[in-house]
Amino acid sequence: MLSKTLQVNQSFPNSPPFQGSANLSKEWAVGQGSIVASLDEIVVGERVQGVVAGYSEVGVLPHYHDENARISYKSAHDQWEVSAFVRNIRNEVHQTVSFPNAPTQGNVLLNFNTPRWVGVEARYTWK
Repeated sequence: MLSKTLQVNQSFPNSPPFQGSANLSKEWAVGQGSIVASLDEIVVGERVQGVVAGYSEVGVLPHYHDENARISYKSAHDQWEVSAFVRNIRNEVHQTVSFPNAPTQGNVLLNFNTPRWVGVEARYTWK
């Protein structure tokens, strides 16, 4: 059994030094309701993939950012809402997580972001 610990100044796996998000929204009154348009961005910094048995870092995942957009019509008093959205506007593929299982299982677990997807949502609230 291996009993090594993390080395001094070694990065924690899958923990970027910076991660953040921003959202821009604008609302316009239209008839009895309103239209809301929003754009958001998620930014994740460069991070170490993982640590093999506590000995060494294994590769680096590059930074990435995703943009999403949404437009909605809300009725008066927010009783109902209809929205259209796009997630991952640029349709870029990035590896979001990597975890090496090489010492125990001989493989590496890789996770990727969701590809671009477009949708429509409807919501009704009983008050």
